[in-house]
Amino acid sequence: MNALELNLYKDGRIHPNLNPLAAPTGRFGCDMPNLLGIPKERAVRQAVIPSPGYVFVDADYAAIELRVLAQTAPDAGLIKLFESHGDPHRPHSRSDAEHRRIAGGR
Repeated sequence: MNALELNLYKDGRIHPNLNPLAAPTGRFGCDMPNLLGIPKERAVRQAVIPSPGYVFVDADYAAIELRVLAQTAPDAGLIKLFESHGDPHRPHSRSDAEHRRIAGGR
């Protein structure tokens, strides 16, 4: 019996534990079973379906803290940056040329 079969509920579905604070990096964790590491093969992914009346949401948490700040502040500049799909870290990052200069290269 594999991990999926061991975690099969009476309704024929698997109900994993999702923990949004599982990793120090801020990534979600999942156990009983870990469905975050299921193979990308189409046959396997087609077996993962939401309950009737529900849908799965694919969300990207990129710069989530700054996105929340932009809305709660409200910071018009940050809101405009995110609406235009800009990178909030770009103005503070160094160019490759600056990194080489600092490192002593040309």
